[in-house]
Amino acid sequence: MLSKINSFSKYLLSSNWRLFIVGGIIGFVIFAMIYGVQVINPFNTSWIWHSITHDTAQHFLGWEFYRQASSAQPILDDLAYPHGLSIVFMDVIPLLAIPFRLISGWLPANFQYFGFWGVLCYVLMGGLVAILSSKVIQLITKLNGLSVTLKMLVVVVAALFAVLSPTLIARNFYHPALAGQWIIIAGFLAVLWARRITKWWQMALTWSILLVLAVLIHPYFLPMMGALMLVGIIWSSSTERPAKSDSNWTLVGWLARISGMIMLPVFSALSVFCVIGGFSVGSGAEVFDLHEKGFNLLSFINPMGYSILPGFANKSGSPETMMWLGLGAIGLLVFIVMVSLIRLVMHKFRLNTERANYAWLKIGLTLLVGLGLLIFAMGVRIDAGPITLFEYSVPHKLYVLWSAFRAAAREAWPFYYLLLLASVWATAYLLSILIKKRKLLVAVMCFVFALSGSLQLIDRFKSPAVQAKRHGFKMAVQTPEDFSVVQLGGKVDGKKHLFALDVGFRGDQSGTYRLGRTALAHNLTLNSGFFARLPQAVAKDQEKYRSILSDDSFDSSLVSDYLFFTSDADYVEKISKQYKIHQIDGWWFISSN
Repeated sequence: MLSKINSFSKYLLSSNWRLFIVGGIIGFVIFAMIYGVQVINPFNTSWIWHSITHDTAQHFLGWEFYRQASSAQPILDDLAYPHGLSIVFMDVIPLLAIPFRLISGWLPANFQYFGFWGVLCYVLMGGLVAILSSKVIQLITKLNGLSVTLKMLVVVVAALFAVLSPTLIARNFYHPALAGQWIIIAGFLAVLWARRITKWWQMALTWSILLVLAVLIHPYFLPMMGALMLVGIIWSSSTERPAKSDSNWTLVGWLARISGMIMLPVFSALSVFCVIGGFSVGSGAEVFDLHEKGFNLLSFINPMGYSILPGFANKSGSPETMMWLGLGAIGLLVFIVMVSLIRLVMHKFRLNTERANYAWLKIGLTLLVGLGLLIFAMGVRIDAGPITLFEYSVPHKLYVLWSAFRAAAREAWPFYYLLLLASVWATAYLLSILIKKRKLLVAVMCFVFALSGSLQLIDRFKSPAVQAKRHGFKMAVQTPEDFSVVQLGGKVDGKKHLFALDVGFRGDQSGTYRLGRTALAHNLTLNSGFFARLPQAVAKDQEKYRSILSDDSFDSSLVSDYLFFTSDADYVEKISKQYKIHQIDGWWFISSN
């Protein structure tokens, strides 16, 4: 039996594709256990219109408006009317939305790709982590000396830990675009591959692809991938300075290659972002709460609902700071720290101080890049649990620019995944050092990883957050929609524009989902709503129309093709003599005829 397991493990480890399939299966199983499989059906859209899906409904609205647009250009004329809104700010995941828009004529009326995207993210996460783990094993002599069965065990446990990540579970079908965290693992793989790259253009092409992918998934991945790109370039063999005896080497040429490796990917990503309308809004953010959404120094050990253990007080109430590692991973990290400290005290660790200065320079530069990304993720306030350790201010223009990534804590995800996966790799490494007898090593490692994997599973699936999510998605495929079309009857006859007069018609589930669907159902434009970014001119339009509608001398026929709505009863009372007003589902709809 053992020989068959060894043979099968060897067969799997001999191919990246086989490893990917193993990790992908693990990802698919965890996905199905949490969300079910009905959401994958591209012709099933009813589950999207439930509270449990949060931003998924916004994404889907963006896709529907994009699909009914007269052309495939990325600026939607019917949203944020009359200014238009890029598909970027409806978070439609341009990587999928653009190709599906090109073939939309062949697609059925009820079509959604968000279920497919959700399961794809889990499959890619599991599959890429499996490949990454095998590469790490090959790099480390002690790990590479393990039996093929133990190597495969490390691969499986690492993939399991990754697909059980609360940051992935919390984002999938809450903010689907941000579930594309597999791109971080692809970045780790590219960093490892950089050690083998000899041509500068290969490095530039690799990172151009990854940075463009980041833009086409969600712009928040761009700083993360930019930092990983710098690390990859630092460790790329193509940046090595040749021997002084090499007559072809020049300092100018060396610097030019490094500049090309950086500038080409950055230019490619920004060009694509510009083409899809990323710079069209003209403002970085409308809400400036960078201090509330930064990485907390205790984020990795604060469950915040994603564990069987209770969480503790957090300075910020934002869920963006949640990056719980899990009981299994934390148990492994405690073991690693304890063993490392004991071995350090016993002088069992020897630091190699004879490395070339150039290698230490690379280590220093890598740490500098990591520190820069971590500072970016923490924002302008450094918190440790409920305590603020330090707060500082930056020039206003820099603060505004920084606020384009105001949910800055997300930028700490690469550190989160590195620590999560390293808990598995480092445990296997230490056990291989501590235990010399082969059979005992197999028994102990199987026990340790079975225990930690079980803890991770129980901790996740018994947590209040995951139990609520599982129940919510079970109900979403069995119960009527929460956000139905508002029945306006003949009140939309002759109308072209549905216009929100309330500046507050902006937040999550504020009415955007119902009235967005209503606008779609009647081929109307929509001026405001739950968009990632709103053109500054929209608020000015709302102020202008509130003013002119309350002017008794205004010629109401000039807005005969508008159907206004508001939740302001006092304002409605003020203009009720001049316009026809109908109260439906908590809103007042106002028209001139």
